[in-house]
Amino acid sequence: MVAAGKASQSRQTCIAGALVIALLGLWVVTLYGAHLMRSDHQRQEFEQQRATLSIAVRTIERDLAGRQAALAVFAANLVPAAPADRVLLRQVLDRQVALAGLFPNGLSVTGPDGVALATMQAGLRSPERPPGGLTLAAPLRDAAGTTIGVVSGSIDAESPGLLAGITLPRDEVQGALLLVAPGASALLDRLVQGGAGPQHFTNPDGVQMVGAAMGVAGTPWHLVTWRPAVLAQAPLQPWQSGVLLAGVALTLFAGLLLWWLLRRSQALTPAGQPDRDQPYRALLEALPEAIVISRRGQRLYANPAAARLLGADSAAELVGQSIFDLLSPEALADLTAQRDLFHGLNEPFLLEVRSCKRDGTTFDAEIRGTPFLYQGQNAVLTVTRDVTARKTVQEEWRKLSLVVNQTPHSVVITDTAGRIEYVNEAFVQASGFGRGSVLGRDMSLLKSGKTPSETYRSLWTVLSDGRIWIGEFVNRRSDGREYIDAAIITPLRRPDGSISHYVSLQQDVTERVQLLEELRRHRDELEGLVTQRTAELTLARQQADLANNAKSRFLAAASHDLRQPLAALALYVGILKRPHGLPTAEVVDQIDRCVGQLSELLTDLLDLSKLDAGVVAPKLSDFALTDALRPLLSIYGAKARNKGLQLRCRASIVLVRTDVQWLSRLLGNLLDNAVEYTRQGGVLVACRRHQGRQWLEVWDTGVGIPPDQTSVVFEEFRQLG
Repeated sequence: MVAAGKASQSRQTCIAGALVIALLGLWVVTLYGAHLMRSDHQRQEFEQQRATLSIAVRTIERDLAGRQAALAVFAANLVPAAPADRVLLRQVLDRQVALAGLFPNGLSVTGPDGVALATMQAGLRSPERPPGGLTLAAPLRDAAGTTIGVVSGSIDAESPGLLAGITLPRDEVQGALLLVAPGASALLDRLVQGGAGPQHFTNPDGVQMVGAAMGVAGTPWHLVTWRPAVLAQAPLQPWQSGVLLAGVALTLFAGLLLWWLLRRSQALTPAGQPDRDQPYRALLEALPEAIVISRRGQRLYANPAAARLLGADSAAELVGQSIFDLLSPEALADLTAQRDLFHGLNEPFLLEVRSCKRDGTTFDAEIRGTPFLYQGQNAVLTVTRDVTARKTVQEEWRKLSLVVNQTPHSVVITDTAGRIEYVNEAFVQASGFGRGSVLGRDMSLLKSGKTPSETYRSLWTVLSDGRIWIGEFVNRRSDGREYIDAAIITPLRRPDGSISHYVSLQQDVTERVQLLEELRRHRDELEGLVTQRTAELTLARQQADLANNAKSRFLAAASHDLRQPLAALALYVGILKRPHGLPTAEVVDQIDRCVGQLSELLTDLLDLSKLDAGVVAPKLSDFALTDALRPLLSIYGAKARNKGLQLRCRASIVLVRTDVQWLSRLLGNLLDNAVEYTRQGGVLVACRRHQGRQWLEVWDTGVGIPPDQTSVVFEEFRQLG
């Protein structure tokens, strides 16, 4: 029984194969016959178009010959002497209305030297003449037969009357006939240049056309004709439709017969035949991967791993159900157009979809499918994996990659030797180097030579210890410009703790460093100004304090000095009141002396106020220095003699220019102090010339000035002792 079943199954398989081969042969013969008939019809259509074009071309050539003859007749009828009179020629041309209709682009008469004698523009054509114009000419001969000029007329492919004698359909539905010149249309140029065979093209409206072209002898023109391809192939449509219907009917019949033979072959399989798939089934059930065999979207087999992945109690629950029932709505919508992948295609595929378990929880699934024959029919074996964790990691890496690549700071990853393995877009923009030009190269390509070597030694010392290094580099861009990079370099460690890479986060801080440097410079300048201003204010305050103290001392001295003359005046007034007192003349002299002292004190006070107000102006004059010294020596000489002192003067004959009053007061004060505080010896006034200047010096043998007081003797109203 087994042998008979096998023989029957073998015969049915042979019959099915022969049926398939016969069906394929039938379709091949049918399609080839249709191709031959279509080619023969196209050839006949083209020959018909060529015949039509040949007739039309001969008609156009006869028309051109007639125009040439009319031009020759006009040339023969011109008066031989006419070319000498241009006005007469112009009048003759203007009367040739019929000839102007034959040559709408114009008529002209030229002399033997080629110079135009008379022209006429018919005005029947546009000033913008189309390309491909044609000029016909006839000679002008005198009575002796000598050529004395030429009559020429111009026409173009669009001139009226060229196609008037051709009776062919010209509508766009049945076909068209057109006389064209080169350059009139790119589409028509391609039709003309296509050769002697039929040309297929698409018109601007998207309609497939079939056309042909033929040149007109003696002209640059071509006569073209075309008609829609649908009309050209219309006679073949009924026959082709019949052949297709017959082929489809035979195919359906053969398909039903083949299906019946296959079903019968499966039904004749012996019931006691051992299951040859059992070893493979055991292998599939032992695998940890979820494996499903399906046909036309229905599960035929599922292993226990598939049941665990999809949340089923057993694999039997999944068999017979649709493979799409455990897909999320989003994934189901995406796979609507891809269901053919599960219907027995011949190519493996890979999909990632959002799948569901029986309890409604979702997970990301990777499905690898392979079409194969299962139980004699096409099926699909799919291996499904839960890739939720992997996709989560991939998403995190994607976000991290976006952060690294889109961060505004430069990111550079190098190996432990400093060779670059990755740079982000910010590094490319900052340095000017492209990614391809820096990968695999050392970071030294950025060196400008201005970063201290101590910086690099510190860098590698810190990184070798596994610590984070922070610092700045003076780098060089690809165009040679320098910039300052603030960098943070961090070691990357393997699970065992060893360093595998270095990550450098860098930022261009050139502008910030320049701003800080400028800010520091402004701060130093401001601090200097503040220090200078503070010193000036301190000095001004000290000077103000000294001035106030001087004024206080002056006022104290002035009050004391004023009280003395006033007391003396009161005393002398009392003496005058006595009936018997000192002689009147002596008292008057004393009163006059007191008044003089008061006048000097008041003058000093007024001068002080003028100094404070800044209105003192010296009265410069030229005078002999001896003239200023003489009255002073007379006054203070008597005072010195009264004290037993000797006042000497070592003068020089010299003219000086200054304020004589202030010089006399200054020397008087010096002499008064010298005589006042000298107890023995004498006083010397010396004049000498030194280093281009005149020096006045007052020397005395008095007590002198203590060394610690020499800096204060020139203060206002300062008295020592």
